[in-house]
Amino acid sequence: MEKVLNEVWANQTSLIEECFEYGVFDYDEVQNVNEETEIFSWFLVSDFLANELIELGEPVLSNELGNWWGRTRYGIPLENDPVLKKINAKL
Repeated sequence: MEKVLNEVWANQTSLIEECFEYGVFDYDEVQNVNEETEIFSWFLVSDFLANELIELGEPVLSNELGNWWGRTRYGIPLENDPVLKKINAKL
């Protein structure tokens, strides 16, 4: 699991929410999201992990500044996240 966790670089929830608020980012840029999707936190992730998350249908914001995973689960440590476990099983 350590390999996958090393691809999650930082929790940047406050930064990304402010970028949406001030129009730096547009919510329409987020892949795999609809009006029912509730994102609880945003994590800066590697290109590799962003691609894996997109493939699994997870919300991802990608642009020239980076890749952020819109995590839809709350209260589960990253090491227990089922999506990260799926990615880890592929490695």
